[in-house]
Amino acid sequence: MMFLQNMVEFLPMVLVIDDNPVNLDVVIEHLGQEAIDVRAATSGEEGLELARFLEPDLILLDVLMPGMNGYEVCRRLKRDPQLSKIPVIFLSALGEPVRRDHGLRVGAADYLQKPFVAAELKSSIWNHLAAA
Repeated sequence: MMFLQNMVEFLPMVLVIDDNPVNLDVVIEHLGQEAIDVRAATSGEEGLELARFLEPDLILLDVLMPGMNGYEVCRRLKRDPQLSKIPVIFLSALGEPVRRDHGLRVGAADYLQKPFVAAELKSSIWNHLAAA
């Protein structure tokens, strides 16, 4: 058991922030096949707290959430010196170019539309982890 615990310490950590448990389950299921330590938050506020505590290597972020939306979460992440270098990938049902452009303007590294293609999501994650 200690071996597995030590292995997790070396895996890249991805924090998934989405208010929909079904969406979280789908992302976690796909990333479970990768050598990634996946953590989850169900609100923008919880996501910011976990990001400060865990300092993940990458954040997958939904746009439409009650309370603090994903754009505001991303703005706050990018203003925080402790968290500003963490790549953020938006996963959103909002696919219009204006939404994508707005996501990139607030600091996201990428913007993928739901339902996402698993291979595209994994490729984006690994590309941004390698660049970080």
